Amino acid sequence: MAASFLEAVLAIGSLAFVPTVLHAQLGLSLLAGGAITALFGAGGFAFSRSAVRMLRCLRAPNMPRVAGLILALAYALLALMPHWSFAVLGCLLAGFGFFTLHNTLQVQATQLSADATGLAVSLFSACNFTGQSLGVALGATLLAWVGHGWIFSFASLGLLLLGLGLARGLHARLATPSHPNVSHERNPAP
Repeated sequence: MAASFLEAVLAIGSLAFVPTVLHAQLGLSLLAGGAITALFGAGGFAFSRSAVRMLRCLRAPNMPRVAGLILALAYALLALMPHWSFAVLGCLLAGFGFFTLHNTLQVQATQLSADATGLAVSLFSACNFTGQSLGVALGATLLAWVGHGWIFSFASLGLLLLGLGLARGLHARLATPSHPNVSHERNPAP
């Protein structure tokens, strides 16, 4: 649940400021800034089209690590952003990386409790939506003090650490012999 909260604070909370930064710093219209930010969704769509292949190649415990690396690159591009083209690539990568990480977290939420899966997923969602709200509120406060570069840089580092930490935790959890989802096959069937 904490991972869902942090993911939303860092990824969505900072992404909300891309149109504002593109408008205020680079002179794009808010419409153009919003359209560029919407590429986050296109990145998510690209993930949905490649998820099965990625899972077969990487296996579930490695997905958060890859997501963390992609998200770190995406938000680093947004932190630098000397030109709007950085935001195009940053938003596409952010969407791909976010949904790679988010999908892994959702699967873990469904496995928290066999007797209360609905409750677990509801709590997961509540943590995620609360994180989004808090992330935007914190970002709005910090934007005036430290500027967009620091907000996106913090998101970049935080999402990298979150992805690496989750990957490590999943590897440890799945290595436990008593875990019901342990598979010792190289590429188990989906």
